[in-house]
Amino acid sequence: MSRRDIFYNVWGFKNNKWLKLIVKAEQPRYEFYHGITPAFVIENLIKLYQPKRVLDSMAGVGTTGWVCRKYSIECDQFDIKPFGEVKEGDAEHIETGRKYDLIFNHIPYLDLVKYSDNPEDLSNLPEDRFFEKLRRIFEHNLTLLERNGVYAVLVGDIRRGGRIIPLTAKATLLGLEVGYILHDQAIKITGESESTSGLLQYRAAKYGFMIPKYDTVLIFKAGKVD
Repeated sequence: MSRRDIFYNVWGFKNNKWLKLIVKAEQPRYEFYHGITPAFVIENLIKLYQPKRVLDSMAGVGTTGWVCRKYSIECDQFDIKPFGEVKEGDAEHIETGRKYDLIFNHIPYLDLVKYSDNPEDLSNLPEDRFFEKLRRIFEHNLTLLERNGVYAVLVGDIRRGGRIIPLTAKATLLGLEVGYILHDQAIKITGESESTSGLLQYRAAKYGFMIPKYDTVLIFKAGKVD
């Protein structure tokens, strides 16, 4: 398991042949690329940071645990609506008595998908309370990190009422406000089924917007690190 094959912060391609497709602007001179949690996101984080113990407190169906088993890494998984081997727990209140080298959260995109009937589920909260609770989760996770540990957050923006709600920017600022530094970030290329793709193309043409094709992996560390 090596980090040497992860040089670029664009994740989701089988290899780096996409580099040859980048459109090079003539003036000014610069290169520009537009492009359930995929297993490769967790695998890349493991390769990059070599954790010994991982926490996913929004584990969903348990992708993080499945990948960690592949690499014989300890992993604790919780979700407000547990599935399978995932334990029940609210990310705001997880207490295991352990510290973690890597914490991962794939946060809901506001109420775009309702994940449970629990009134404390992020996906059931209005936008103001969503970010209030997310702040508490960020603060709590900071106390669970080992020294120089990594907190990775997978997030994407959503479109509503003719405007983009910049969840990525808001989550970034939130992390900085509670005491993290933004150590790194990556773009996760997003795919969808043919039926979904057709619907998105129809709506984009009708309402005049571009189809989003990526989410962002925000990679935080505690503010004081070696």
